[in-house]
Amino acid sequence: GDGCDDNCLIELCQDEAALAGTFSGGSGTQNDPYIVCSPTQFANMGQDLTLHYRLGASISVDGLPLGSSPEGCFTGSFNGNDLSLQGISGTPTSSHFGLFACIAGGTVENLVLEVGALGAADYSYIGALAGSADGATITNVHLTVNGSIDGNEYTGGLIGDADNSSLSQLSLTLADNATITGGSYSGGFIGRLQSSSMTHVTVSAGTDSKITGNQYVGGLAGRGQGEATISHAELNAALTVSGTGYVGGAIGYLDGYSSLSQAACEATVE
Repeated sequence: GDGCDDNCLIELCQDEAALAGTFSGGSGTQNDPYIVCSPTQFANMGQDLTLHYRLGASISVDGLPLGSSPEGCFTGSFNGNDLSLQGISGTPTSSHFGLFACIAGGTVENLVLEVGALGAADYSYIGALAGSADGATITNVHLTVNGSIDGNEYTGGLIGDADNSSLSQLSLTLADNATITGGSYSGGFIGRLQSSSMTHVTVSAGTDSKITGNQYVGGLAGRGQGEATISHAELNAALTVSGTGYVGGAIGYLDGYSSLSQAACEATVE
């Protein structure tokens, strides 16, 4: 578990007997999380979304999402160990789609996410990490969109709708021609940020990369409401943000009790 250093993780993840197990090590507790070394072991997390997990190797994932909304949300912890989940793609058959359908009180940290083509325009609550999050803590998560993320309402690069959550040390890298496309409440990281904080975030956009939606569209979040606070943010000039109403380079619309501070935004708004 946590007592296992990087060399120990590498050994565990190369041990054929361990790889054949449900997990390669650990017991699922906070101090001794299950070690995830393969796509199959990642899928096995879905059997109990209340436990604690740690990534031992960079892997490709499929068969998303883990869990379902509203009763099957992730409530445990996932430490990515600064490794990556690659090839995050897939077409939803219901709303709430991403690695996790939803996160409720869970923690995700130290993780790199690489997205191919994720989502579909017919479904709401779409994000690479989760369709929605409530009471979640998300720290040091780095998202690259190589292709596209698509959804209807509440579409975010990372999370469709975040409520009562704490988000920090996030980066979004949009490859050339990459897109995040949603309906109302669409944003680079979060579609709607409600009663939550988001700090130390950067958006690095490639040529012709776009974030597009209907009402409430922003480079960071489509809308901040219920005392949402956003601070220490940077967005570079290559990004284009467009929509039909309440569109902003950083935030589409901030309610009266919400705030945006120490933000440098060079994005183009159409």
